[in-house]
Amino acid sequence: MQENINGHVNSAINFVDANTDNVYIELGRENAWSNPNLPPQEVDSTTELDSDILFIKATGIYLVSDGGELNDSNQGSDSGNQVVYAHHLWNVTTKDNALKTGARYVLVKAVVDPSVLQDVTTSFYQTGVRVGTKFANTIQGNVAYPDYVIDKGTLIAYENHKEMVINNQIKLVIKYLIKF
Repeated sequence: MQENINGHVNSAINFVDANTDNVYIELGRENAWSNPNLPPQEVDSTTELDSDILFIKATGIYLVSDGGELNDSNQGSDSGNQVVYAHHLWNVTTKDNALKTGARYVLVKAVVDPSVLQDVTTSFYQTGVRVGTKFANTIQGNVAYPDYVIDKGTLIAYENHKEMVINNQIKLVIKYLIKF
């Protein structure tokens, strides 16, 4: 049986429609992997990250189609119609053009102003995407530490990776691509 791209594109559209204002990035795991250069493979049944460090409300959720690999002559950059993610170019599209362009991917983006972060440098080794996260009413903005999250929502995707660092000196931009 041949796979039909239309079902995947429609699933991506439905995800964006249902979650435009309800997607969060979670940073987790403060401890290094036993082999710091080789994180373990993700497990399909995982419902929680190893530990909670920071929750960030997504600042953008986009339907995207494959724009091709980047190379020495084509480095690409984020613009209104294109986003670079993992050394690859992704074309941002509308719902009306999603089927025509084969937009079976959703790119989630979260940007954190360093001034809202605590004055501490923290390593993290997992990044997850959640829907339905609820912050305490006292939180203004798109960032909450675990003590101010009243409902973590549902973890729908995650990645184990090499060490990444957050602190109040660096603007944090997190992107995550979900394939439907």
